[in-house]
Amino acid sequence: MCDPEACPSAKSESRAIDALLEEYDPFINALVKERIHQYANVIPAGVLDLETDEIVQRVRIKFWHALEEKVISYPRAYLMRIVRNEFIDLTRRRSFLPLPVDQEGEIYCGSALVASSEEMSDPAEVLEKRLGIVKLMQETAKAVLTLPRRQQQAMICALIENVDNLNMLWAAFRACNVDVHFYHWPQEKEAKRLLQSSLSYARLQIACKLKKGARGQSTRVRGAPLTGRAAGRSRERAVPAYLPHG
Repeated sequence: MCDPEACPSAKSESRAIDALLEEYDPFINALVKERIHQYANVIPAGVLDLETDEIVQRVRIKFWHALEEKVISYPRAYLMRIVRNEFIDLTRRRSFLPLPVDQEGEIYCGSALVASSEEMSDPAEVLEKRLGIVKLMQETAKAVLTLPRRQQQAMICALIENVDNLNMLWAAFRACNVDVHFYHWPQEKEAKRLLQSSLSYARLQIACKLKKGARGQSTRVRGAPLTGRAAGRSRERAVPAYLPHG
């Protein structure tokens, strides 16, 4: 497959796909946000926004791959089917927490004490999660640096806007011998708009690389592969929420 930056036909096709992705992005967001609230009994309120972002990202990626493979005559109906399937998968992944019981096994009706997710987790799982975030950030930085230079600049500027822990972002790029402290959007509005126009394709390229990386190798902590729930979480988080989107 030729580089969209160099091959005219591929570049034209890429622009057409980008235009469709941009056109239907508001519809994807609205559709997911409309349905997500029907699952309040499945998704904890504290992670509702994160889960919404991840579903939107997965729908975008599937739509992007579909557009690359075939002509979609009815995009809205196609997207509705993708979203419906994502929520079916969501209900399969999520499990209900048991009701609290007292010493006699009766359902406890008093004030239930709910700890934070990390406090309820095994310390080893907490460590795996934290190290996993660092590793994912490093993989994101490496993926960004494989993009054409213009897309690199756009993605780095967007990441700086979206990432909460900038020190972690800077460290990830420093490990690749790249200093991103001085990256910023152009001041001129039209120049900024043109640079941002390359974000859609760059974003999906990175998401695809991270997905492939998650399937191709096991995340390890101190030489031990993640298994069970930890491995499942690693695969689910293969496309990080901090990846900028529309």
